Amino acid sequence: MDMWGLKRNIILDASAKLCYEYKLNSNIYELQEQKKIFNYEKWGIYWFNVNSTIRGKTRYEDFEKPINEITTKFGESKTLIVTTKDKDIMLKDKNNADFGYLKLGIFKGVVTHWEDFKGKNEYGELEHIIIEDSNLLWSSEYILKYLYYARKQEEIITDIKYLISKNRFKNETLQVIAESITANNYYQAIKRINRNMKYKSKVCILCANSNIVDTIESMLPNSRRYDVEIDTLFVKKKIDKKPKKKVNINRFIELLEYILKNGTIPKDMKDIIESNEKYLKKQEKILQGIIPKHLIQDTLEIKSDRSFAKNVVHSNEVKQFLENNNIGGLQDKGQEKQNFVFPIKLKIEN
Repeated sequence: MDMWGLKRNIILDASAKLCYEYKLNSNIYELQEQKKIFNYEKWGIYWFNVNSTIRGKTRYEDFEKPINEITTKFGESKTLIVTTKDKDIMLKDKNNADFGYLKLGIFKGVVTHWEDFKGKNEYGELEHIIIEDSNLLWSSEYILKYLYYARKQEEIITDIKYLISKNRFKNETLQVIAESITANNYYQAIKRINRNMKYKSKVCILCANSNIVDTIESMLPNSRRYDVEIDTLFVKKKIDKKPKKKVNINRFIELLEYILKNGTIPKDMKDIIESNEKYLKKQEKILQGIIPKHLIQDTLEIKSDRSFAKNVVHSNEVKQFLENNNIGGLQDKGQEKQNFVFPIKLKIEN
């Protein structure tokens, strides 16, 4: 794919410093950084070191409650909440979008979604912002961005594995790209509020990556940063680590319940599919509801095949769950020998 344009293009990009893509190909892009105009001495950055990924949020007793408490303290009419669309609205009729949406009312404050606020100034009079979602893209999107901008496929053809448990790439270049894109999205959200720079704004960032917060701080010169003590705000669920067998059974059932309820392949499972050729070849069957048992095992990060089969799949709890939900996988023949066969077709989670 060829890039096109004039021989000499001048791009005015206020967040170019955050776009690592520009640095990938010096033959195309020459960055000339300008002096920052705004002084953010009235702004405070509050970092909440929590796991704000979709699955990470489920590890807390109540992820939304402390956010709403903070919003009330700031003032609901003064605070912008940045979240995902599914945390704010749902279709009135799942089969017909023409009927419009219902507000879920999960969050207090003025709520917007990642897809909707860029380039808009309607929140310019709001004073504070809470970014409650990590806004991670699919791992494949970061890889495609590298290939498009750098044009150096041979340099990352190997070692592109995404470490699900750590929410990061093994490849450092891909990780830097991922962090820069996330930081840029955060910065774009932050710049929606206090457009005239007349308020003492509080910027609350909920994420587990300090590099991203450091980058945001560098984009808001003279702002003050506070690392918030989170233990009493975001209380983690108690997990009984003994016996481990029981924990894995519960995680297995939670994963399959999620797939059944939403009719979608969750993000962490999709990342594994895209990074493993043997699963990519089976993607069509997976979307038909035929999921390889080993893919479930890999998603749960259970290393031992024997332990997964004996202690999880063939446990009484799992057998009962599969039977109650009409999921095949207990027979040692046909499709059920190597797969869990769901009674529904599946989609890729957006």
